[in-house]
Amino acid sequence: MSDKIQSAIDFLNDSNTQSTSLESRLQFLQSKGLTEAEINTALASANNNRRNIYLAQQPGYQLERDWRDYFIMAVVSGGLVYGIGTLARRYLWPHLQPPTSTQYESDLEALNSKFDQAESTINELRTDTAAIKDSLVGQQEKVNETVVEIERAIELTTIQSIKSNEKRSRTEIDGVVREIADIKAQIPKLVESQQQSQSNTLSDLQSELKSLKSLISSRQNTGATSPSSSIQIGKPQIPAWQLATANGATSPSTNSQ
Repeated sequence: MSDKIQSAIDFLNDSNTQSTSLESRLQFLQSKGLTEAEINTALASANNNRRNIYLAQQPGYQLERDWRDYFIMAVVSGGLVYGIGTLARRYLWPHLQPPTSTQYESDLEALNSKFDQAESTINELRTDTAAIKDSLVGQQEKVNETVVEIERAIELTTIQSIKSNEKRSRTEIDGVVREIADIKAQIPKLVESQQQSQSNTLSDLQSELKSLKSLISSRQNTGATSPSSSIQIGKPQIPAWQLATANGATSPSTNSQ
């Protein structure tokens, strides 16, 4: 109910406005913006409120009843009691009665069958659990064996690689030792050849010095007698000591190769 209708009901029930005519009150409500439907609703509510107030103000008012009213009330009450009793006997009484022995036995058999089913289910679960446990144990053993085999293979591979590396190192070391031995064996030969070349060089130098001395002395002797004599110049040649030095320098390199 809106506030306008409630205000209109309060206006119509107000004791101060009861002295004015109904038409003037309705015109006042129309001037306040109420529609005809709202005015009718407020008027009906106001009439109901006045009727309730009037009945409440009559304390000794009671309806007069004759024997027909009592008869109807008795028939209706009896029908209700009969219907309630019939419904109770049909639907409620079977649930309130204690169960018979046959029903106890049937319930006991049903419970026993359920217990048997539960026990069989538990036994199946135990069997399945034991089988799963055995399979897990077998798988664990297989895994352990596989791990052991892998560790052995790794150890063998490591040992083989170490042996192969050691063999390769030994081979390389043996080669180096052989090269060192060859170098040691060649050192005396190189020293001997160097000494031989040096002695040859010294002897060549001595012979050259002697020849130069004799040449100088002969020139000094012949210079006074024939100063204008021409000196025959032959083809220049490499001295023998330079050739010996060159041969001695090349021989160690050929031996080392």
